[in-house]
Order: sequence, then C-alpha cells, then structure tokens
Amino acid sequence: MIILCENFDDYSMSWLSRLKKNIVGRAWEYQTQGVLWRLIPAENGYFVGEDRDVDAKRVSFFCLDQRTGNVLWEGVQFGEPWWIGIEAVYHEKVFLHEYAAPDMPEHKKIYALDLRSGKTLWSNGEMKFIFAHDGRVYGSKDTLDRRVFFEVDAETGNIINEVDASYLNVLKEMIISKRRDVVEFPLVVDTMSVEVPNVKQDILRGVAVPKNLVQTEYLDKGDSLVVGFYNDLSSEAGKPDYEQHVVVVNKSTDKIVYRDTANIHAITPVPDTFFGISNFVYYIKNKQVLTAIKLTSTSDSNGKN
Repeated sequence: MIILCENFDDYSMSWLSRLKKNIVGRAWEYQTQGVLWRLIPAENGYFVGEDRDVDAKRVSFFCLDQRTGNVLWEGVQFGEPWWIGIEAVYHEKVFLHEYAAPDMPEHKKIYALDLRSGKTLWSNGEMKFIFAHDGRVYGSKDTLDRRVFFEVDAETGNIINEVDASYLNVLKEMIISKRRDVVEFPLVVDTMSVEVPNVKQDILRGVAVPKNLVQTEYLDKGDSLVVGFYNDLSSEAGKPDYEQHVVVVNKSTDKIVYRDTANIHAITPVPDTFFGISNFVYYIKNKQVLTAIKLTSTSDSNGKN
C-alpha cells in the first residue's frame, strides 16, 4: 500500500517513533573505573552507587538517572578512602557511614549528601544512622552506660529531640508497613508460572557450549519475559567457571529479542542477577558496566507503561 503525505519527514518520524516503542534494546550503559560494588535505587528515579578500586583500596560515589543514564555526579570521595559506604537514600538525601573497625560490620558516623549535587550537607562523627523518615534522621550514640537515641533534622543535622527506643520501634514498624518497593526482583525458574514454548531450546542456541544451566531466574514484564542463568563451564574439580547470560523473550512471538553475556569466568552463581523498574531491566556486566534494557511499551505485570 502506498501512502502519500504532504510532509514526508513528519510522517516518517512518526512511523519511526511508533516502531521504536516496540523494540527491546540496550538503552544505556555506565562504566565504573573499579568494581561497581553497590547500587541503590532512589525512589525519585535515580541510582546511587559505589565505585571501588580494590587494588588501591579507594572508593568513590556516583549518581545516575535511571531512565537516561545521565550522570548527575561521580568521583565523590572522602577523607576515609575505603572503609566508607552507602547507608541509605531518602528523598533528596544520600546517607553514608564509616565502619567502626575494618574487620567488623558495625557502622559509625553519618554523612548527609545532596542527591542532586553530591555535595556534603552535614556530618556527625558521634552518631550512628538508624533510619530516616518525614524530614528527620534517627540515630544513636553510645555512652559509657547506655545507648541514646536522637531525632535529627535531615536538612541541617541539628539535634531536635532525644527519643526512646520504644518510640523508634513503633515508628519503624509503621514505615515498613507503608513501604512500597518499586524494584522487581526475579523469581527462580522452579516457580515459573509463565509458559513460553521452546524458550529453553532457543536460549541454548545462543550459548556457545551449553553444559549445565544453574541458578536460572525470570522476571515476567508484560509482553516480555526476562531470563537470567549461569552456564557451568567448569572443566576441573575445584576450579569453578561460570558464564552468566541475560535473555529477553517476547511472549507474543516466543522469540528472543535481546541477549547478552553478562559475566564470564565467575567463580560462583549468585541470585538476583538482574532487576526491573517500570519498563526497564538492569544488570551489571563484568562487575563494572551497569546496563539498562528498555522493554516494549506494552503494559507490564503491574499494569503500568
């Protein structure tokens, strides 16, 4: 059929836009200098992460837009080069902690950063972060004979009140009961309720030497089925060698529309190799590259576009 348009450019752009909405592909990538050690999704559409240089024992922090991959800030470092990490992300604040001792998980100190700029707003060297809620930070301080709890202004770090443990417990339970997690994690394949004919055979065709699939997971996202699995390539006892794959299947056509080898020579398969937010799926490739896949615009399993 031939369609005549007075403005071909407008029509062609409209057609390409509609076509693009139905294409699954890599939307963006972000590569760290060292190991992408930790990644925290913020509720307002950003990622905050740790970039750790294991050899130099130095860590820096970064913030990205979840949909575009645009960098808000990166390379943020502190006087403590290594024993410092992300505590929490709350609204427009990022909270960091140091460690009480290198060989112990106990946290100490609070650093409050502005989410948009990465600049330090305030810090407290005597208090330990517990949680944040409704413009307040709740922290604790150990004295000689007891542990004291405080309510702190999240903007300034100024102490507002001393509070008791029972009040904090009630408040924390209330927060947990109202929490809505926007992140979708995969389920193990043994509980798969979605039937997609010939998916396993098609997936195996893309694996160089399929031997033994382990730790297989899936995420049902509307018209897409995202599958992650490890292929066991170990050839010698005591020398594990796993290859990690991520595959997206279009459930309407039973066709693979995206595949990638996320990691090679992994020493052990781990769960939650990818996760979903809205119509995006994210995974970390080769321990350094945060990769975003944009799925089709078809409504996902939660009825959202």
